[in-house]
Amino acid sequence: MTDDPGSRNLSAGASGESAVARQGDLVGTHLVDDRAAKPARIDGRGHVLVEASDVANPSVGAKSPASDSLPPVDETGKRKPGRRTKASQGKTDPSENTPTKRKPQPSTPLDAPVSSLSGVGPGTADKLGRLNVHSIRDLLLHIPSRYQDHTRSVPISELTPGQECLVTGVIVSTTMGYGRRRPAEVTVADHSRELTVRFFNFRPGQLRSFTAGTWIRCFGEIRAGRGGLEMAHPEYRLHGDDPGEPVPALTPVYPLTQGLTSKRLAQWVDKAFERVAQVDFSVLPGEPFPDLLDALRHLHRPQLDDATAPNHATGLEAARARIALDELVCHYLVLKYRQKLVRTLATTPLPSQRQLGRQLLKQLGFRLTRAQARVATEVLNDLSASRPMMRLLQGDVGSGKTVIAAFAAIRAAENGCQTALMAPTEILAEQHYETLSDWLTPLGIGVALLTGRQSAKERQTRLAAVETGQDLVVVGTHALFQAGVEFRALALTIIDEQHRFGVHQRMSLRDKARLPHQLVMTATPIQRTLTMALYADMDISTI
Repeated sequence: MTDDPGSRNLSAGASGESAVARQGDLVGTHLVDDRAAKPARIDGRGHVLVEASDVANPSVGAKSPASDSLPPVDETGKRKPGRRTKASQGKTDPSENTPTKRKPQPSTPLDAPVSSLSGVGPGTADKLGRLNVHSIRDLLLHIPSRYQDHTRSVPISELTPGQECLVTGVIVSTTMGYGRRRPAEVTVADHSRELTVRFFNFRPGQLRSFTAGTWIRCFGEIRAGRGGLEMAHPEYRLHGDDPGEPVPALTPVYPLTQGLTSKRLAQWVDKAFERVAQVDFSVLPGEPFPDLLDALRHLHRPQLDDATAPNHATGLEAARARIALDELVCHYLVLKYRQKLVRTLATTPLPSQRQLGRQLLKQLGFRLTRAQARVATEVLNDLSASRPMMRLLQGDVGSGKTVIAAFAAIRAAENGCQTALMAPTEILAEQHYETLSDWLTPLGIGVALLTGRQSAKERQTRLAAVETGQDLVVVGTHALFQAGVEFRALALTIIDEQHRFGVHQRMSLRDKARLPHQLVMTATPIQRTLTMALYADMDISTI
């Protein structure tokens, strides 16, 4: 699962509590911690500010015993520099009192900053921050992207280029290669074949340890060399005798940034698990999902033995499914909360005014289907309300989504408001422009087209018409949400093929007005389960 960042969540609490409810205020999700708290002023970084009035100040006009010995005041009202007498030392000037900051204490060990772990200094915390790892919770949810398989030693004869594997053999010889860097080349053989192991950075003592007859077990990526298969800079361990079968193990490989290694991350993850040992994690009754804490432990430290090594993938998939379930549930709850929050917001209602929709019906040349009439009614009813519409309209190509958009744009025009219709391509935008022009221009509604291919003069003309409100319907591509486009009274945004736009692009168009109504259209079939998960904050209509 992705990480939308606002999207990390970890259930911590008694069984049955939601993954979201215990997180309090999440950036970007509008979740508010409803636990009782003493009113206090908080700065932008979450620090509590102590008011100057909370500090004991001398009463105004009261004469302090040390007032005669304070430095004199000049004509500007400022203190003149000078030495304080003994009577004035240790006294605090009330005007010098400034608010002090107190760092908020984490509500649970999961909320503690990652810098609270031993070995994580400010510099390391900054590097982890580049991975969106700021707290113990974030660290535990920084799941390995893959694993190095140490469960089986692969015979050299079975190796293929690009394979990452464990190899065991006997050192045959050690030589110095050719070239400017002169690598050390160690020839390793097993019962089937030989393999060249190259080291470009090595110490003299390290080179002397590669004596013929010593057993070596190394892990790395196989590549094709000039003389056959080779492995460069592997992890290795020397043995005096045949080490036998390897101890089954999967070594996690984490998503990294410059200055961090998977080994160091694994060490901090171990410390994080020690820190949260007493935290109650969510537990789901019955099979097939493991407990959340067990799932996290298994993902970070897969526990394998000889009996389970061949089936380790099954346990990892079950652990991943448990984390994915929490993420989906949290995502759904956040969207439903946002939907509830939107219903408390107010925007410009667009009631029926001039009955222009009936005139459009007469000139269309065809009758609306039952599904089209039903969806048109749903959209127009939403526009009449004082809460912003957020509706997803899905239907096959040719099902009539454009005519629904036309009725919505007419309703906005009846109220003297503008509509912006954004399409993903210029061809589709031109098609919408031609269709809407044929339908709306006879009704006295101006329709404009904004694309990136327009000349500067034509573009300036169109922008002026949009800014003055002469054009009430504006059709375009990404050009609609650029900085130079200003609407006089934008009240409705319509986005066609919304999956082809990014979240920030859709938000940029919405920010052109104060809480406009939104109609999102798509011809891509979306299964009901996926629709509920991805668009839980929107009402859904299907043609």
